[in-house]
Amino acid sequence: MKKMEQEIARLNTLAALGEMAATVAHQVRNPLSGILGYGSLLKRDMEPDDPRQKLITKITDGVEALNNTVTTLLNYTRNEELNREQVNFDEFVSSTVTQFRRENVKLAEKTEITIEPASPPREEPLYLQIDPVLFRQVLYNLFTNSCEACGGDVEIALAYRIMPRQSAAEQYGEKLLLDPEETVFELTVSDNGPGLPAEAVRQAFSPFFTTKAGGNGLGLAVALKILRAHGGDIRLDRDCPEGTRFNLLLPTRIVSAAVS
Repeated sequence: MKKMEQEIARLNTLAALGEMAATVAHQVRNPLSGILGYGSLLKRDMEPDDPRQKLITKITDGVEALNNTVTTLLNYTRNEELNREQVNFDEFVSSTVTQFRRENVKLAEKTEITIEPASPPREEPLYLQIDPVLFRQVLYNLFTNSCEACGGDVEIALAYRIMPRQSAAEQYGEKLLLDPEETVFELTVSDNGPGLPAEAVRQAFSPFFTTKAGGNGLGLAVALKILRAHGGDIRLDRDCPEGTRFNLLLPTRIVSAAVS
């Protein structure tokens, strides 16, 4: 009961902060658009070899970075409306990795993303009820974090499984509300990076907390919000011996084939 009271208090605080942040973000976005527009006009009217071109470029780049942060903030503060679909998760993960590499060519050049085979092996595809657009965003955020944290050659590994009901209840029963017919789907995303500093582990999912220069601190916060909208959770594995490992959890009634 104490944990629930603390969680409710935290959520109420975040809701109030979210409303305030959304209002401020809207007020900031309007002048940013004006600055960007006038900067583009100035740049257009200057000669290509004008030394002031570099100054205008720095201004417009800075404004675009601020605008991206505002957009991310607005996305974070809005209420997520799930459009759940019965998704073949095996195909979904494969296509997400391919799409991420296609859309992030520079990051993908030094990144290897592997999908570990199911254990125990499955004969039939795995289907889950998820919002594929939002869940893909979660994986994108984790992939991007790993690429930026590792710096050089990046190795990302994905593994997922349906946990036995008893094991799921024992391991995650305090965190997730499970119906009698439900168990936990667990997706693990790990990398070969330096891991998070000890002082950063506690605040990893806090909005606007970041250990990266130029980061907005919303990637993991957004991932957590999306997982919780699905009734699930995301955890940083503190027992990971090296690198960083996240456990994504979803309560699920598993089916072996798509329902027509």
